[in-house]
Amino acid sequence: MAGKTGALMRFYVLGRLDVRDDRGGQRRIRHGKQRDVLGLLLLRRNSLVPVTGLIDTLWDVGPPSSARKNLQTYVWHLRRALGKDDAHRLRHEPPGYLIEVGPDELDLDRFENVIGQGRRALDAGDQVAARGLLQTALSYWQGQPLANTGLDPRTCPQLAQLVERYLTTLEKRIQIDLRLGNGQDLIPELRRLTIEHPLRERLHCQLMVALHHSGRQVEALQVYADVDSLLRRQFGMEPGRLLRGTQRAILTEADTLETLHELDTAFPVAVP
Repeated sequence: MAGKTGALMRFYVLGRLDVRDDRGGQRRIRHGKQRDVLGLLLLRRNSLVPVTGLIDTLWDVGPPSSARKNLQTYVWHLRRALGKDDAHRLRHEPPGYLIEVGPDELDLDRFENVIGQGRRALDAGDQVAARGLLQTALSYWQGQPLANTGLDPRTCPQLAQLVERYLTTLEKRIQIDLRLGNGQDLIPELRRLTIEHPLRERLHCQLMVALHHSGRQVEALQVYADVDSLLRRQFGMEPGRLLRGTQRAILTEADTLETLHELDTAFPVAVP
């Protein structure tokens, strides 16, 4: 939402938290807890966030007796940082606080909008267009969301949901790439992703399919063996149905693309 002067703001949460005016000038928010508050409000922009919820997330190991007073101080400083023309965006409405953000002002909203376009392209059967749109959406991410705050996906459900949204979108883009026959080009990316997300079974399945489609059956089966060993060693469990189905398809020399279609039908990756 534009300020009193009609100027737009730019808010960034898909990476380091950042706030800039329409001329690119940065609004400096120096205190860590102030960034935490702003990050929480931006994740639920244009919605009232209860004070109790803010306090529970800001002090997950037990808030101090001065928590409410501290929160009021953080909000006061944030309003000053936003500037006199935009301070009205951040306001108190019992029982909480909210920040007003207009269309196209938040990188997260741009991410969501492009995903919506990708979903519509996929529904229309245009996989090439859908793939390009999902990749554009993913390009808005500049690292871990809210990286310069103290917020943690393990204690902040909204942040955890955002990370999951990114990974699901990434998996869908990879699935489309596999359908388009780009398996060999995906192998380096999938190698990196499976190291970064070792418990993400679908990424391992996609790596197996990419290797199999590239004529590297032994390497594909080794991926399964490595995941199987990891799961049994750390959790005492065997791989899930999706991984087992992928291994079985490779062992029986099933057609890679047909197998991919069957697996995608049985275990679909929904576009968020």
